[in-house]
Amino acid sequence: MCLMVYLGTDAPVEGFSNPEIGVFGLEPEPVPHPAALAAKRYVYGVRERGEGMWFCSCDLEDTTHTQPGDWDDEDRSVTEEIYARLTVLLRAALAADPAPLLFSCELWSETGEEVHAEPLHTATLSPSEITPGRGVFNGFATEPDWNPPTVIRLKPCHREGRPT
Repeated sequence: MCLMVYLGTDAPVEGFSNPEIGVFGLEPEPVPHPAALAAKRYVYGVRERGEGMWFCSCDLEDTTHTQPGDWDDEDRSVTEEIYARLTVLLRAALAADPAPLLFSCELWSETGEEVHAEPLHTATLSPSEITPGRGVFNGFATEPDWNPPTVIRLKPCHREGRPT
């Protein structure tokens, strides 16, 4: 089973489709496309770049890190780096489209029918609310190793009354 996270926007999100190997970025035109993002013009996979391929989104699933005492320094550093990159990416998505959507699900079959499932949950979060330790991509799970189909509407961050 793998966590899959997708980003849907109505305008392209530039600068994230060719990251270094081992860095999270945006896989253009992932297959399969999630049905929950069908209304969006651009759909990306939020994934780690591999050698000539894209991996899954499992490093965003931090179920083992929900208790601060469970983290060792290396886990914390890697997870915080991935989420910092995700925050930058999501802020760029908000700059391109005022209403981007994230869709996440657990992919457990070769046919990928989970990607086409109706979302079981929805949430509205700003990029700064999608942080390690919050379990954002598995926060609605009823089982420890399951990420139900979830849509997250991104909203701007606000500091001192101004979007950031």
